[in-house]
Amino acid sequence: MNVFNNDKPIYLQIKEYIEAAILNGDLSENEPIPSLRQLAKDFSLNPITIANAINIL
Repeated sequence: MNVFNNDKPIYLQIKEYIEAAILNGDLSENEPIPSLRQLAKDFSLNPITIANAINIL
């Protein structure tokens, strides 16, 4: 998910990405999600944007 659309805020798209990874089994129940800094690096985004996504989870 490197391309974001303009239909909704990026932090909501990141939240949905994380939710989908959990539901699809890409992240198992006992596996932690990647760190805030790692996600910010992976998506080339400000860590505050990632923090907003994680906070609403």
